[in-house]
Amino acid sequence: EPPGKGERSRRIMPMIKRDGKQMSGLFATLNRNRKGIVINLKTEEGKDIFKNLVATMDVLLENFSPGTMDKLGLGYKVLKKINPSLIYVAISGYGQLEPYTGPYTNWGANNAAIQAMSGLMEISGDTDGPPAILGATLGDTIPGLWSVISTLLALEHRRNTGEGQFVDVSMYDCLAS
Repeated sequence: EPPGKGERSRRIMPMIKRDGKQMSGLFATLNRNRKGIVINLKTEEGKDIFKNLVATMDVLLENFSPGTMDKLGLGYKVLKKINPSLIYVAISGYGQLEPYTGPYTNWGANNAAIQAMSGLMEISGDTDGPPAILGATLGDTIPGLWSVISTLLALEHRRNTGEGQFVDVSMYDCLAS
């Protein structure tokens, strides 16, 4: 989350009272019992803290734009040297694992964009009307479910071999399927 203001879902209505404070109902639903810390990965101190955490992690999940962690010096190739059994899960709009990249690899993505690109919006709404976005955030939740399935398979592989791996989850591929 961006320090100081937090993620966008903290400000989405409806607001509820929790522990005597106003809070977004959506945020409370999506982040129940979550604990978090803020680390500035652009500083050497932040990178050192992060690397120390990675040394003890089972799974790292990130959904930055492809190449962001590499630019920070914290990509999979670096982190697997710290923790060879790490399961590194990267969710992006259109995938990033070579040689399976394509012309949209570096495009940003969100629920609406992925619903549109996958064709889901074309088959929604009125028959004679324009494409319509679904109210459910399928562009986020379906890739999330595939990420869980992929992570479980990677953990099973690690249990059998001791090896970690990079798991590439393309939001587009998940919805197109």
